[in-house]
Amino acid sequence: MVIYVWFEALLNYLNSELGEKFFTSDSPNEQRNEKVREFSCVAIQNKNGEYLLVYNKKYDRWQIPGGKLEPNENPLQAAKREIFEETNLIVEDLEKFGEKVFYVAKEPQTISEIKFFEVSEIEKLNSQVPDKVTEYLLKKLTAGEIIHLRLPDKILAHGWLTTPQGKMSKSKGNVIDPLELLKKYPLDLLRIYLIAKINFLQDGVCDENLLREFYHDFLVNNLSNLVSRVNKMLQLYRKGVVPSLENEVKNEKLEEYKKKCNSVVQRFQKKMDNYELTKAFSQIQILLDESNKLIADLTP
Repeated sequence: MVIYVWFEALLNYLNSELGEKFFTSDSPNEQRNEKVREFSCVAIQNKNGEYLLVYNKKYDRWQIPGGKLEPNENPLQAAKREIFEETNLIVEDLEKFGEKVFYVAKEPQTISEIKFFEVSEIEKLNSQVPDKVTEYLLKKLTAGEIIHLRLPDKILAHGWLTTPQGKMSKSKGNVIDPLELLKKYPLDLLRIYLIAKINFLQDGVCDENLLREFYHDFLVNNLSNLVSRVNKMLQLYRKGVVPSLENEVKNEKLEEYKKKCNSVVQRFQKKMDNYELTKAFSQIQILLDESNKLIADLTP
């Protein structure tokens, strides 16, 4: 992802050096408003987390690429044009992440070199030759607002949704309308079903009868039943208060249960990290089964 910064620039102090008169003005507000211009900058991050700077020969410094808007140009159009003119890069998907008022100089700028820098290097360069635009970007980076936004390095594609009779087709009239399903069933139920019963990277069967079976087997007979049993025991034996683990009674079956829970959580996290969503869901099923078994084993 390429992120662009949209700055509004007030062209006061046109004869001053860039950066000398930022945030200060002796001019009345009505005079300053007559000279309002918009200025668009772009922050481009590579896969190493470095940011692109351009070298301005006139002011002998590295700076964020960008420039003033041309007549009838919006900030997004200006951002794309300036990037192409200064770096010869063609950018498409830009996301606005900031806006700030600055005073800028009128003189044309000459760009002679472009290069990617680490954030620490940008901080060092800016400390040597301060630039308010760069300083603004650094504050955004320090605040963690854009530091993790970058182009994806992995693409995942899910498989086809089919029916028990085969592929869906308009000519066969067997296409399932998800909006119609949402009128009958909760959104979370559909999400759970698709994750639990359809392997993320493979084709899978989507059928309303299977959805109803899953609802009764998992949500009603398993999860809801466990929640009901635990809540009933809390009301009967603990006045509705979950007891502290510090005061738990030592029990061999409880110790074994805790070990299994920790193991299940670790396997779940590993499966999720590998995008094995269906296998990750199976670990939830194992946890529910172990919980129901524990209750049965400890029944007086």
